[in-house]
Amino acid sequence: MTNQTAGRQWKDLFRPVVEAGSISGQAVAERPQQAQLGEAISRALTERTALIAEAPTGTGKSAGALIPVIDEVHQAAAAKKAFRAVVSTETNSLQDQYINKDLPYLHQIYGNFSFSILKGRRHYLCLDHARQNSRGNQALIPIVSALERVLGSLGDGERGDIEKRVGKLGDEQWSMLAGDKFFCNDNQCDTEGCFTARARAKALASDIVIVNQNIHDYRVGSR
Repeated sequence: MTNQTAGRQWKDLFRPVVEAGSISGQAVAERPQQAQLGEAISRALTERTALIAEAPTGTGKSAGALIPVIDEVHQAAAAKKAFRAVVSTETNSLQDQYINKDLPYLHQIYGNFSFSILKGRRHYLCLDHARQNSRGNQALIPIVSALERVLGSLGDGERGDIEKRVGKLGDEQWSMLAGDKFFCNDNQCDTEGCFTARARAKALASDIVIVNQNIHDYRVGSR
């Protein structure tokens, strides 16, 4: 399909958000620039073509990008086909916004899709690395011991999850607890004891994966 009508109209894509706003008493209006962006992305997904687009702050780029992707997931499921998307953000803060705010909100409205976040291994606890670094390190030994006792309740194993258990960590301390490209260079860890492997397994099973475009931060074979 290569004509200008390929893809779906934004009013149809965005209607569930408008209806949800009406039910909650919060008026939600379409934005012309958001509509242009959303329809362009929908068309590119339908035609399987490349698209370069730019929009100013306040346009609603997050919804404009995510809603067409969610729609594509739904259409593929209806046709008993597979469709998976990777959304790459420029910053970790935007990555967290997508996974903690935007996608949960859209999931409440659209439903029937799965999503996950995937960061570089230095963002996740590596207990083997931590144990090795704690040898002879009197400051690190009690931290590692405390983590071992609550291993099953450390969430995703990210720095924030760990600090909830052991208190604020300095960057150097965290570097001794987290995964490292030199220590973990074979990607052979199992999901039982490795938070990075667990995050990757979850990503492989998700319809939408939110990553970060900093290649030094996200590289499957390195960090």
